Amino acid sequence: MSKAITVVLVAYLVLGGFPLAGPPSAVAGACDNSIVSVKAGTTSWYRTTAGDSSLAYTVRITEVSESGFTERHEFENAMFDVGWRCLPDGLRALDRAMFGARGDSTKSVKFETVSASGVHFPVRSRWIPGATWTESYTVRLAIPNAPMVFPPLTFTNRYQVVGRERVAVLAGSFDAFKVTITETSEGHPGLNQSGHLWVADGGVLVKAETRNPDDGKLHRVELVKLQR
Repeated sequence: MSKAITVVLVAYLVLGGFPLAGPPSAVAGACDNSIVSVKAGTTSWYRTTAGDSSLAYTVRITEVSESGFTERHEFENAMFDVGWRCLPDGLRALDRAMFGARGDSTKSVKFETVSASGVHFPVRSRWIPGATWTESYTVRLAIPNAPMVFPPLTFTNRYQVVGRERVAVLAGSFDAFKVTITETSEGHPGLNQSGHLWVADGGVLVKAETRNPDDGKLHRVELVKLQR
């Protein structure tokens, strides 16, 4: 697996994808509420570091419907899509990710969602200090033409709102919620992550810092630019 795909995979496992917010949308339905106002074309530029590897990438909302939307995460040599469903209690990811080498669909890697529960991003009223929520999902890795069959992986993410604080990143200074995240994987402790997310009003991921308990390496994501 290429270095680019490896770093994309680390970023995906750390964050599981995270929805972007745009200005108020003309789309009616579950997505047009206080969770996130979704608008096609909203784009964020990020820089992610994992150990000694560092890459820039963008996240863009590409499609919006009454019940959900799709994000495209694009790296220099790889990309993946994450589909979201808007529910009354928050946002839930559908297919967790479809990785692909840019310009070469034969090198695609898919995480197929077998089951999911809970929400990744709750309604705005739950964003208060001390609030907690949980999401769980089982995914199956599929690699075209691979001789082996990969067993499903089950992840559980636990979140807790610590409070609010001012965060300075390359994109500017934001008043953000600080959220503790703990991700565990059944039978695969090497994939466990724990750390913090900083989320600005409207659902903008400003910064994330997580540490792998196995190697102790810090994985960081920072917002570089935001276009709504």
